[in-house]
Amino acid sequence: MKIITIYFLSFFVFTINVTAQYSSSSQLSQRIKTLSELNEIVDSESLATTSGGKDISVITLGTGNIDNKPGIAILGGINGVSLASTEIVMQLAEKLTSLNPKLLDEVTFYFIPNVSPDATDQYFGSLKYERQRNAVPFDDDRDGLTDEDGYDDLNNDGLITLMRILDTEKGEYIIHPENSSVMVKADLAKNQKGEYIVMLEGIDNDKDDKINEDIPGGTIFNKNFSFNYPYFSEGAGYNALSEIESRAVAEFLFEHWNIFAVLCIGPENNLSEYSDLKAELPDRNIKTVVDENDKPYFERVVGLYKKNVRLPRFYKSVSVRR
Repeated sequence: MKIITIYFLSFFVFTINVTAQYSSSSQLSQRIKTLSELNEIVDSESLATTSGGKDISVITLGTGNIDNKPGIAILGGINGVSLASTEIVMQLAEKLTSLNPKLLDEVTFYFIPNVSPDATDQYFGSLKYERQRNAVPFDDDRDGLTDEDGYDDLNNDGLITLMRILDTEKGEYIIHPENSSVMVKADLAKNQKGEYIVMLEGIDNDKDDKINEDIPGGTIFNKNFSFNYPYFSEGAGYNALSEIESRAVAEFLFEHWNIFAVLCIGPENNLSEYSDLKAELPDRNIKTVVDENDKPYFERVVGLYKKNVRLPRFYKSVSVRR
């Protein structure tokens, strides 16, 4: 069992128990339904149904005229590989509901536990692998077919893991001298020559001399938004906001004018420190530098985070493009 302590807005301390017992999309829907039926301060609705037939639900927590008070949106599943993020957001909603603090008279919370259910549900399938894409078919290799060369469970263990292929011409890896089950990159400075290619399990299903080049699904949620949209990159989709998931979330945030902050739970971090935007934008009118008037708020959040979260001595913030 992994225990995660969330220090939330400096008002509450939540202890989140993140275990291997994550919730599938259907189990999550049941938890949301139960929470809303048992509590008057909770409302829930489905924002959309994905192409894979799964609900993207929002939990609204507050009292009084909920949509005319300052609102905070908290999202999980931004990265489909991070199942813990969905569990954290769901437990935050459950625990805040049980506390029913007076803060709910002043602030409305909108919890969207999982924005990538097509991806996260791969964890509960008969074949398990880390997935970020939704269920929309996509022609990755531009051969007129979709999803025709995905992963193959070669050893029939129900998991897609790494395999090594002997290739003395193109290989970049060698077998670790002290552990034959471990592969390491050849060090050219030591006159080492690569002998193996390392990749996820699969074969050349469509006989085009490539392996796993057209895996199931198409679009990654966090690469489908309009800001600095990564045209033609893997998982970006046909165009910005082309997907049911991203469009539903964007419309919800746009329509709820009262939302002043969005907290995304995921593997990236910009809370222990902040910086100017490190990206080259085609539109020079978009600010890439934190405004001087906003810096006190950024510093306040960083201060609260560092005060309440014990970071490893060697920890370094991860700066991400999106």
